Amino acid sequence: QFHAFISYSEHDSAWVKNELVPYLEKEGMQICLHERNFVPGKSIGENIINCIEKSYKSIFVLSPNFVQSEWCHYELYFAHHNLFHEGSNNLILILLEPIPQNSIPNKYHKLRALMTQRTYLQWPKEKSKRGLFWANIRAAFNM
Repeated sequence: QFHAFISYSEHDSAWVKNELVPYLEKEGMQICLHERNFVPGKSIGENIINCIEKSYKSIFVLSPNFVQSEWCHYELYFAHHNLFHEGSNNLILILLEPIPQNSIPNKYHKLRALMTQRTYLQWPKEKSKRGLFWANIRAAFNM
């Protein structure tokens, strides 16, 4: 139903709504966002699972804010479970801001493991390097 479900901290919503979503939708993608697509009356957990299952990819916008969010961790947990359950490569990690390894709480060992085992895309502060970032996003979707 969706090309991608995007998980992010509310503190990073400006970047998600002003940079990421407009770019992906301009490329013709159907994007699933909690504020648009969660079904009222269903539990947040149920909504997260449904959105991840209905999406071809899950994009995680990682930042120190993400690490502080219980809901982001919950979304990551289900996407990670789904990843191994399906055996597919459906996870895209975007590092919006550097996260010092020691700032990741021990209970988020899955996030720590993912960051050491998987390639992630880093959002460049310099505008001149953003073309490559977007090319890598397109490549992750095989566009």
